[in-house]
Amino acid sequence: MKELVPGDFVTAETHITCGNCYQCRTGQAHVCRYVQILGVDRDGAFARYIAIPESVAWKTGKEIDHSVVSIQEPFGNAVHAMFAGDINDKTVAIFGCGPIG
Repeated sequence: MKELVPGDFVTAETHITCGNCYQCRTGQAHVCRYVQILGVDRDGAFARYIAIPESVAWKTGKEIDHSVVSIQEPFGNAVHAMFAGDINDKTVAIFGCGPIG
């Protein structure tokens, strides 16, 4: 399904799945055997322009500052992690060397 048109302002998921393997076909694309990561397996991340499948592009309002759009994907992961468990009144530690932790 084509929903994007040239000139649309988009942000992207950084994990590009194949869409064909057993995991992708059964709703488990998060463990796709053939996943490609932008900036690791494919050019991306800091490039001015990149080519990505429409399936990982999210149309974004042009009025949103580019610096905010650039962190939508890692920020979404962090927000999801915060809602995955009850952390109210708890101390948390964030470990890792990437943009998320």
